[in-house]
Amino acid sequence: MATEDSTRGIAAEWWEEFREFRTTHPPKRVTVDGVGLEYIASGGGEEDLLILPGGAMVAEAGFTRIPALEDRYRVIAPSSDGVTPGLGSTRSAAPGTLPG
Repeated sequence: MATEDSTRGIAAEWWEEFREFRTTHPPKRVTVDGVGLEYIASGGGEEDLLILPGGAMVAEAGFTRIPALEDRYRVIAPSSDGVTPGLGSTRSAAPGTLPG
């Protein structure tokens, strides 16, 4: 049930955190062999950490976790919606094809 300080059941502070995340973590796009992939890559650690989006199927689903991991890892969060608008299918993207 939505209240004055929420939107569709999501608390106002989460919306603000999400808006800030979108500003500081814009999605990147890469096309390999005609296959498009949208992802978020951030952080400065020496090790890579892949965060899979789960049921939401978009990279932004990790907006509450990604910032907490950035100091230790280079965090990569792909969208896995199957089709990225304007880019085509993401299902056959080859491993190791994301730019740094």
